[in-house]
Amino acid sequence: MKHHLDENLEARVNFNKAYKDLERISLVDSRVGNLLSAVKKLKDNVDLSTEDLQRITTYLNDTKAFIENPTKEAYEKQLNNMRDAIRKNQSWGPIVGGALLLDRNKVVYHSLDFDGCYSNEASSFNLGRNWITERTLEESNKAYLEANREFLDSLKTEDKTVLFIGSNRQTPYIDLNNGTGTDYPPGSVYPRMEAIAKELGEKATFNPFLLPDLESDVVVAGETLGKFKEKEYLNENGSYKEEISSTKFNEDGFLELIDDESKVSLALAQMHYAAMENPDDIIEFNFYDDRKDIVESMELFFKEHPELIPKNVILNLRGYSGPQLTQEQANENLLNFLTHTTTNLESEETNKAISEAKKHNIPILIKIPGEEEKFKLYRRDANGDWDFVDFNRNIKGLEASKFDDVFPAPDEIKGHSTSKNMEIFDELKKHHCLPIPVTRRDKVYNYGSPTLIASIPGEGSIPKEVADWKPLYVAVREASMSSAAEQGTAMKVASEFDFTKLISQSYSEKRLPSKRVNEFIDHNLSKMGNKEIAEVLSKSKISSQAVVQILDGNENKDNIIEQIIEKKINQLKEKLSEEERQQIESFLKGFKTTINTIIKEKLLELRNEHDLEKRTAIESYLIDLYKLKIRDGNQSLAEMDINPGIKQTRDALCSTISDALNSPITLQDCQKLNSLVGNARIAADPNGDPRTKSKSLCALAYLSDELVGAKSEKLQAVSAACGLFAVIATIAAFALAPTGIGFIVGMAVAGALAAASIGTGIAAKVKESDVSEKTRDFKKALEAKREVQVEETLEQPPQFNF
Repeated sequence: MKHHLDENLEARVNFNKAYKDLERISLVDSRVGNLLSAVKKLKDNVDLSTEDLQRITTYLNDTKAFIENPTKEAYEKQLNNMRDAIRKNQSWGPIVGGALLLDRNKVVYHSLDFDGCYSNEASSFNLGRNWITERTLEESNKAYLEANREFLDSLKTEDKTVLFIGSNRQTPYIDLNNGTGTDYPPGSVYPRMEAIAKELGEKATFNPFLLPDLESDVVVAGETLGKFKEKEYLNENGSYKEEISSTKFNEDGFLELIDDESKVSLALAQMHYAAMENPDDIIEFNFYDDRKDIVESMELFFKEHPELIPKNVILNLRGYSGPQLTQEQANENLLNFLTHTTTNLESEETNKAISEAKKHNIPILIKIPGEEEKFKLYRRDANGDWDFVDFNRNIKGLEASKFDDVFPAPDEIKGHSTSKNMEIFDELKKHHCLPIPVTRRDKVYNYGSPTLIASIPGEGSIPKEVADWKPLYVAVREASMSSAAEQGTAMKVASEFDFTKLISQSYSEKRLPSKRVNEFIDHNLSKMGNKEIAEVLSKSKISSQAVVQILDGNENKDNIIEQIIEKKINQLKEKLSEEERQQIESFLKGFKTTINTIIKEKLLELRNEHDLEKRTAIESYLIDLYKLKIRDGNQSLAEMDINPGIKQTRDALCSTISDALNSPITLQDCQKLNSLVGNARIAADPNGDPRTKSKSLCALAYLSDELVGAKSEKLQAVSAACGLFAVIATIAAFALAPTGIGFIVGMAVAGALAAASIGTGIAAKVKESDVSEKTRDFKKALEAKREVQVEETLEQPPQFNF
């Protein structure tokens, strides 16, 4: 405990010293004023922990060092401190972090949602139900501005300010759909945003950039909105003309995008556009929405992928759903009312109606029959008290007979919708007071000033042009396309983004990733361990060349590739389609050298391992590796352009090897088959070196004899095919060789014939005229030349490196 107190005391002493040093500097350098002010508020009002004190002390000392010696390195430290402050403490971090910028220019961006956010109950009340026919553009804009007055005043600043449309109304299709068809249709978002920019002052501008603008080869911010205005779809006050439909947009060539309901791709595009426009400035990017699911999912996504935010951008996610409601505005939310006919206000039926009214906060219109009909209203007043009051049946715009029709038979109760009885609703809301809500339903942020939910500093590169970041925007969206999204018109990048899918699509055969996409991939992989990287790259199903390219420069490259190979080999044991199997085998062919290295390492490991269970596991893995090599070699052998004289026996050998690989075989069998395939390829090569071919022919004969004793019938078939191939290949080689082929070839031929004849009995499968006669003649020729040497050589079986 004492140690903790001493540490905290030391932190406070250092903090106060750093603060006073900066105070002295402020007398001659006004740039530190904001920083001192922000720190003083913390000092006076917040109980800072030891860790916080130490962190802020570092910021102050680094700021002093930067002012005294403003090098590039010192300024980079300021920027890193800014990001650190925001990441470490969401309460005071953004304030202190922003103050660390000193004289760095700041540009403030506001990306503002519309439906449920800037367009809310207060603005709907101000507009009125009949605004489309009754209000001008100035009046309708004012309705929105006045409803959100407190919010808009908080946005005013001396900094350069830019406004983006943060609504999913990025296309005319969605703007029309969301702007019409309700009791209080809000109209188009576009004129409202322009009005906000004007309201914020001369340093504020509206940027008309919309997502469809990105689809053009040459991206021009405002191209979509400019075309929209030219077509004159709107009335003067910002409402849609009655004849406008989505069909009209189709006819006029407007693009209909798949809507990212999570808004991640919208924010990504806008932040990169902002960074591109202001590469030397710090950008405070404020994104507003009323819905918690959107803001919270964006927070999770961008905190996981801060590299998708340019490093000169600070993303502030804010919740806003409109101002606190007045009583009049709250009453607009009255949805239902009851009607009741009775002569006794204390009857059982009346009490039942009263109970329902109180339960649902709805009024009761009561008709009291008699010589002179009377009407009562049971309602809730502004103080929350319920009572009966007289009610005048003369309602503006409603005939008396129509009013009488809403009442049920005596002693009955009837429910009504206010939306179907607007004249009665207009009268009821003057008398019945709904509770003024303080909080909203769980899915929406509360009324009142915007709430800062999260600040996230960017870590991505700053783009110079659209071509630097558009591929990233496209790649992120494509990697978030679920099967449902591909068939519909909506997607959710925040929850459906698949990093593995992004890698797969970015390294397809048709293309390579752009620099910015590469950076994103590298940044993500740098946060993973070897096992996780291997898992991601294995699942991505990219080529071996792409894997090597991605891992270039990674110090753990070899280890990761070995893990990928092991995963791919294990996948081959699963039930796969022919296409999937071919894809995996094709991938593994790209790592022949690595696989050979692994085999050598595993064989050494096997020799030194004495635990039976571990030996079994190693042997099993080695068998899988060998089978992979054998299949690859066998396929190459089958596809070789060879002498027609040995083609038939070559095909038979390849076929029997393929059959053998599908049966249980031992590690030793695999080693022999591997050597067999390698030697067969050398022996069959028409352009090969005679000396090398002769050794391979000799080896084939020996291997044929070795395999004949194997337990597997499949391997015995391989033995027969191998022996026959050795004989035919030898005869063909001798027939084609020039005079004086030499002792080496003769030795190999003799060895092959001897092993094939003795070990496999394949002579019975070949006609006398085809093989035996040529064999005898050939042997006589050999004996006449090098009989002694041949005999000596046959006593020594060839050596093989398994």
